Amino acid sequence: MKNKVFVMLLLIICSCVVVAQDETANPKPFEYKYDLIQQADAGDRDAQFKVGYCYYGFKDPVLCRHSGVVQNLETSYKYLQMAAKQGHVYAQYLIGCFWYYGYKPVKQDYKKARSYYEEAANKKCADALYNLGCMYHSGTGVSADINKAIFYYRQSAELGCAMAQYNLYVVLKSQGKIQEAYQWVEKAAAQNQQDAMGDLGSALVQGNGVTQDVERGLEMLKKSADMGCNVSLNNLGVYYFNGIGVTQDQDIATLYFYKAAKNGYENSKVALKQCYDKGTCDALAFNNYGEWVSSLANKRIESMDRQSVKNNAVASHTPTVSTPKEEKKMLSDVDLDIPANAVDNANTFVVIFANENYQEEVKVDYALNDGEMFKTYCEKVLGVPGNNIHIRKDATLNNMRAEMSWMQQVAKAYKGSARFIVYYAGHGIPDEKSGVSYLLPVDGKGTMLDTGYSLALFYKQLGQLQATNVMVFMDACFSGSKRGEGMLASARGVAIKAKPQAPQGNMVVFSAAQGDETAYPYKEKGHGLFTYYLLKKLKETGGNVTYGELGTYIEEEVTRKSIVSNGKSQTPTVIPSLSLSGSWQTMKLK
Repeated sequence: MKNKVFVMLLLIICSCVVVAQDETANPKPFEYKYDLIQQADAGDRDAQFKVGYCYYGFKDPVLCRHSGVVQNLETSYKYLQMAAKQGHVYAQYLIGCFWYYGYKPVKQDYKKARSYYEEAANKKCADALYNLGCMYHSGTGVSADINKAIFYYRQSAELGCAMAQYNLYVVLKSQGKIQEAYQWVEKAAAQNQQDAMGDLGSALVQGNGVTQDVERGLEMLKKSADMGCNVSLNNLGVYYFNGIGVTQDQDIATLYFYKAAKNGYENSKVALKQCYDKGTCDALAFNNYGEWVSSLANKRIESMDRQSVKNNAVASHTPTVSTPKEEKKMLSDVDLDIPANAVDNANTFVVIFANENYQEEVKVDYALNDGEMFKTYCEKVLGVPGNNIHIRKDATLNNMRAEMSWMQQVAKAYKGSARFIVYYAGHGIPDEKSGVSYLLPVDGKGTMLDTGYSLALFYKQLGQLQATNVMVFMDACFSGSKRGEGMLASARGVAIKAKPQAPQGNMVVFSAAQGDETAYPYKEKGHGLFTYYLLKKLKETGGNVTYGELGTYIEEEVTRKSIVSNGKSQTPTVIPSLSLSGSWQTMKLK
């Protein structure tokens, strides 16, 4: 229980989901403007909060849309403190977060944190009320008092905080107040709180505390599992393994255990070993447990039947690298009726990396389709000659280095008159200790950083090209997440907040996600979510769009779609190099 409370507390600090119940307590959505600092320095309380919020590095697209603001905790604290002294409620709450976690420039002090939380809570700040509940629940910085925890949780829950609703459910259930507990977990699940959906889903499948509804329960469990909830993944494994509420299928159960085990969930690690001992998923065809586990990465639960599992297991056991199974291409609106322009961008050169079928890691769905369609758009819409476009499908590290060498040669030959467009779809990985990011070639492994291409080096080499400008589109995230669900690089199963990498030279980077976010797929369209809206805007405008217009469109559309469809934030950003910071918005692709 204590560990779960800490996890939930951390989530609310990192994501800062704002519940707009009381405008005096919670700020309205805003867009970052570069004159905010001048307004803040002149004493504008609202501007002080906005500057502090952005420089902290919060990535809540519902509250704020901003690009190119690099995290600076000292600056953040300075302006939040100004706003807090003038009575800004949410600034008071965030200053409390600084003291609770000991973020620079302060040292951890639970007493001061509680003081700020209480000040904001008295003005009905849902997040401050929730955090006070967590402190009394866990006994952090105060004497544990479950009645006070319930008091604060209830106030926060009534203001709409999903995490408070879930924790209130946990406490009330432990006290035997089942009916009221499930009323709150229903409310939290309705807001796509993944733990709530998982707990409620299991209760519905088994009829524990609620009227049994197996179909609804499984739907809720699978949605929670898709969001990366290890408990839900494990429970689905148990249900399929034993035939509880579903037709028994131990092969499917194995894949659910595998997903949770790969995220570091200990119960699933034990269950997965038992599945191997029972010979599920053709375990007997492999020489050892490690080979068998590696084969599971190539299997998909969604469209799996028992025969296809057997076929895939045998194929993946073949020691040579086999050609990926050709799948029927999914066509969406951006794949059809692509406008053709009579322009000739002979001095523009394009390099595309489309990494889908990884040798050691899970595949990146739709990456090949993303790369192929981006190539088509470069030719038709942007007028780049076909010979000027290099596309590397499932690029190895040497392939990527070769393309960098090609760009360097082209830049030298054109003596500064060439421009470059670089597109990457695939996995990104972080160094868990330093937060430094890497692009992952298809022959790379998420736990071996030396098999990746350092993003800092990648940007440095691009920035050193003799070019009029370099445009980079990065449909990847660097938190250790897979495209859509689960974790890639982190054995602990938690997203890592990667350090932002600064572009150099005459360079602008469009990135699909920020910090510890995930870059999601758009399954209905057969593309990455970021790439779909990139192509959509190019199609709508015929390529006649400025970088500023393109960045605003992608950011707004992706953040809205991700919140609605995935229940999680994905916030694209545009980061220019210092030399282009004042001019990039008016630049165009063609």
